[in-house]
Formats: sequence, structure tokens, C-alpha cells
Amino acid sequence: MRKIIYLGLSFLLLATLITFHILGSKERVGYLSDFEIIEGNKSNYIYNFRIRYYDKVFRNSDIYGVYLITNSLPEYIKEIKMNELGSPFGIIISDKIIEEEKIDNIKYILRLKNRFILFSITIILLFLFVLKYIENVKIFIFNLFVYIKPFIFDFFAVFSEIFIRILKSINFKNKFAIILILFLCFLIMPNIIYRIFYKNFDHTNYENRTLASKPILVSTNINEYPKRYEEYFNDYLPFRNELVKLKNLNDIFIFKNIFSRRVLLGKNKWLFNNDDNLTEKYMGIERYYFTKEELEIAKNNLIHFRDELKKKNIDFILMVCPSKYFIYSEYMPDYIKRKSTKNDTDIFVEYIKNNTDIKVVYPKEELLKYKDKYQLYYKYDAHWNTLGAYIEYTQLMKSLNLYIDNIDNVDIKDFDGNQSYNLGIYNYNDLACLLSLNSLKYYNDDKTYIISNYIIKNYDTNYFISWNNFSFNSKLYNNKSNIMIIIDSFGLNMIDYIATGFKQSEFIGIGSFKNENITEYKPDIVVFQSVERYLKDRMLNTMPNYRIEEINED
Repeated sequence: MRKIIYLGLSFLLLATLITFHILGSKERVGYLSDFEIIEGNKSNYIYNFRIRYYDKVFRNSDIYGVYLITNSLPEYIKEIKMNELGSPFGIIISDKIIEEEKIDNIKYILRLKNRFILFSITIILLFLFVLKYIENVKIFIFNLFVYIKPFIFDFFAVFSEIFIRILKSINFKNKFAIILILFLCFLIMPNIIYRIFYKNFDHTNYENRTLASKPILVSTNINEYPKRYEEYFNDYLPFRNELVKLKNLNDIFIFKNIFSRRVLLGKNKWLFNNDDNLTEKYMGIERYYFTKEELEIAKNNLIHFRDELKKKNIDFILMVCPSKYFIYSEYMPDYIKRKSTKNDTDIFVEYIKNNTDIKVVYPKEELLKYKDKYQLYYKYDAHWNTLGAYIEYTQLMKSLNLYIDNIDNVDIKDFDGNQSYNLGIYNYNDLACLLSLNSLKYYNDDKTYIISNYIIKNYDTNYFISWNNFSFNSKLYNNKSNIMIIIDSFGLNMIDYIATGFKQSEFIGIGSFKNENITEYKPDIVVFQSVERYLKDRMLNTMPNYRIEEINED
């Protein structure tokens, strides 16, 4: 009877192996994502990527390796190389910038991993061996047990004696001893569970910062070591993301508030920034305003920057992007009261306009005018959306005496969160991400908007070095000028408009700008763009550190 069982198990395992092979060899559809640019120039853009799947079962795993069907790739993918056979990670070389969040409709097949095949064959051979030599195996096991039985009994006798003595030494009537034992169990067991099931937990960095590294005792100042190790421990605490998510969900649904230093819960699910003293600035606490001396310094810095550009016949424009909470203040919590509707940026812009002839684009009034008719900022993100960015763009063109259709005269298409994801449109929800809640449907129902005129890219990529340095040539420009924009993240949603409207456009990150960019690209217009939350620091510190006068030193 046992021989029949072993023989049946062998055939069952072999049939399972063949079935897995047949099921895995079927073509399935997935997508490429997690693009990270390694290198870029005018003809080749090299990205790291990974394969992701729609099928919840048949994907890369301990059983299967994944293999792309390369003829399903888009034509602009010139070459693809996987890190290793069966790996979902690899490198692609594209002849254009990959702006999409994912490349969809990619076909793949699965093949059984060699180690799984080897393991299965070993089990089958073991069953067959036992089947053939079962009597000899039983005799061997019996003799082995007879031989080691004394050692087993001795081990358990010694262990039992030690354990009984430990128990006797503990006074269980003493509550302290019981509490100590329970505490140690709660302290140790989570780490054990976390290590065993590590792959099943969330390890994403949601905080938009570099996590602390483990300090090395011999190379760290002894006074700094405890603090640095605590930072490391806090960043890699078991179940950290799960606990943060649970805490934030509890805050939102039970206490109707978020106890976070970085995010503020507004009305109707709207989220707002809560760092960099933004709440105090919103309230109108004057110590965060420009002083009279700082206004004068900022004015002189701008004049100096403008005058040095003017020597090379370059026009200069300052572009200020209003913060979300000043436009949609009706969604701010009721317990936060404002002293005045006129804020620090209003005072600064008014001062610059009254005391200089510098061109300033500050579309606050236009945004307030249209905010009820159109949603201009993302609900769960700090940034404006493509409609808010379009209003800024119209004001920029107006400052250059170029008039384009205002937002009422363009065709706007909207998509909900799920539609935008399926279409490969990035869903902005960075504030929900800071709460570790960006994956929940609750924070993925925001609308995404596209102006139909800009669905088709009416420009070519000139170069792409990184997301802080890239350039485009327009096919349908209505301005023959070459424009350079020194941008922060608010400038990214204006790329389609500016890249289409100007003959050539360069985008340089505020932290990446160098004077060599001016001398190399020879722009006709330079725009310094900043969100208002960082305006004061950039006017007083960032701009003078550029040492713009060096562009005129021969």
C-alpha cells in the first residue's frame, strides 16, 4: 500500500511540474514601470525598469522566472537587456524620453526556475528511492533511532532540569516578573515575525527624504552615536509603514484630524502642507514676513540679476506660483484663522512692482477668479494641476505681449484617478504619500485634467540630462524666442505649454542652475520661477549665490 502511495505522489508531482510549465508558457500581458534614467543625450536615453503584472498569480516568483516577448515592445525601444535570466529588472535604451508612468501591453511568458525544477526532481527521485529500498530504509531508521535515543533522552532531561530551576527561581506572585516576561515577549516576537515574513510588508520610503544609515561605532563620534543609531532604528522599525498607516487612518476616521508635522487635513478630504511654518504664514504671523531691510535686499538682488542679463540682451521675468492654501482657503480647517487676506507674497510682489520695472508674473487674482469654475490644484497634492499651470502660462505670455486663448476657450478633458492610471497619466497625491495612504482608493479619486490642444506633443526633445536639465524644440511655436526657465516642481506642469509656445525651451532646476547654462544656451528670455513658500529664501539666499555677474566676465 505504501509503495502505491509513494508511486502516486511521484506521478502527481511530475504532473504538477508539467502543468506549471504549460500554464507558464502561455503569453500574458503586463507593463513596464519604475523608470529611472541612467543616462540621456539627443539620440539615446537609458533607463532602469522593472516588469509588473496584471495577473495576480502568474508572475515572477520563487517558482517562475519572467521573460519578455521583445516584439511586443514599442518601436522607440531600441534595445533591452535584463539584469539576469528570469529577472523582472533590466535596462532599456530608448530613442525618446519616456514621460509615461508605465509602458502598457507588454507581453511575457513564464518559465520554471532551475532550482524549482531541481528541487522537484530531487523529491521525485527520493520517492522512487524510498519505493525501491523501503525495507532497507525502515531498518536504517530503526537502527539510527536506537543509537541516538539515549542522547535524545539525556538532552531533554538536562533541558527540563534547567527550565524547572529557572521557573522555581521566578516568583510568579511577583507581578513585576510576569510583566517583565510579557514585555520581553512583545519586544522580541515582532522582530522575529517581521524577519520571517519580511517580503510581505511595505518597505516604501514615503517621506521624500533619505532614510538614516546605520552608524558604524568605530567611525562615529561616541557622543553622536546614540542619536544616530536612534534615527536609524526609528527609520527601520519593524511594521513602521503599517503602524504609520494605521495611526493616520485612525486620526482621519475617528478623530477627524491628522496629527502630523507635515500634512494638514482640510475639509472635504483636501490635504495641505503643514511644514516650513506654513500654517503660521497662512495665519499671517508677521515674524515670517519680509522685513523692510529684506525687501530692499531682495529688490537689489533681482535688479542685479536682471541688469547682468540685460547686458547680453536677455529679458528677465520673475514668476511666482501661489500656494494651494491661499487659493483654496475655504477648505482649510475652521480652527485656523487668518489675520488678513493679504499675505507676505502679496506685499513682496507689490513692493517689487512699485519700486522696480522688473516683470513679475503672479497669477493669484486669475486663479481666484477661476477656482470655483475649475479645480486648479490637486486635492491630495501640494501642486497645482495642468489647469492652474495653464493660467500661469497665459499670464507669462501676456507679460511678453503675446495673447493666447484663456482657459474658458480651450477644450478640457478630465479623468478620474483610475482612468488616469490606466492611460499612463501620473496621479498627483504626494501629501497622501507622506501619510503612507497614497495606495488607498480613498486618496485616488481626484480628477486629472488635460487640455486637448496639448494631448499630442507638438515639440521634439533637444536633450534630456535629468529631470533638472532638459530642452525642447517646438513644431508649432508662436514665439521665435529661446526661453530658459529656472524651475522648481511647480514648473513641471507647464512643460507642454512652454515647450509648444516657444521655438526652443530650456528647463533648469533651481538647485542645478549654473552661469554656464546662460553662456551655452544663449536664451533670449530667462524666467526665474518659484512657489511662494520658498520665495523668501530664494530671493535672499539662492539668487545672490548664482553670482550672475560671471556671465559678463570675458
